Amino acid sequence: FFVYMGYNVETVVDQPESPQVELARIVRQGQDAIIANAKDFHRPSVNEIDLRFRPEITPLARMTVLTGVAYLSPLGDPSHGRGLLHLARSVSLQPEMRVLVNEGVDLSGDLGEYTLLYLVGKDAFNLDETQAQNLSDFVKKGGTLFVESCHREGGSRPDADGSFARLFQALGVNPRAINRGAPLISEPFFFSGPPEGYERQGNSDLRADGGVVYSTCDYGCLWQGEQRSGAAGREAIRASMEWGHNLLLYAWQRRQRGHSV
Repeated sequence: FFVYMGYNVETVVDQPESPQVELARIVRQGQDAIIANAKDFHRPSVNEIDLRFRPEITPLARMTVLTGVAYLSPLGDPSHGRGLLHLARSVSLQPEMRVLVNEGVDLSGDLGEYTLLYLVGKDAFNLDETQAQNLSDFVKKGGTLFVESCHREGGSRPDADGSFARLFQALGVNPRAINRGAPLISEPFFFSGPPEGYERQGNSDLRADGGVVYSTCDYGCLWQGEQRSGAAGREAIRASMEWGHNLLLYAWQRRQRGHSV
């Protein structure tokens, strides 16, 4: 025998008493007004589709985010991987995400499994054609590059900054200042601007474009509890970890979309 199952979609003015699943709600204004998607999910306007009350199904398994660290110039203590690992452990305590870290990633190899690659430098460097092409393909397919110079060893203006600028040119990206309300500083944790990094005063700048996030903050050192003035305070560490959570969520969302935005 055969069993046929289906459903009905009904538009109502008042919430029904019978069991129901809400798909959306709309505040109508004007009989002939066009209904459109909300420009801002959190603040839908009249004649826009409001999905805020739609039931959500919680995933049964946590999403796994694979990250990797690549050192583009030698460091006396290549410990930014430890900093990223501290971040990964903190974020993995949350129910929605499990973060894994690989150190010493070969940029000439297959990068397809990675969601985020953390590029770290101190001195000037050059990438060969294969490495540059791999990174270009990586961001075009939805991967995210997080780029920082080490201020602990390279000083407040590391030579690697110039090499990163040339890398951005080769990738065809132009990282620009992140505006207030952008996902990188608002989801899930809200900041009015980039939280302070290794340098307590100045040199805290975040820029992004086309899947590349460029930071002069050196969060990698702060994720290890270090600042230029010495041991970092608890509030500075907490803020940097929360921003790191934003970064990982941003990278995961880009990977899910599978294209550079």
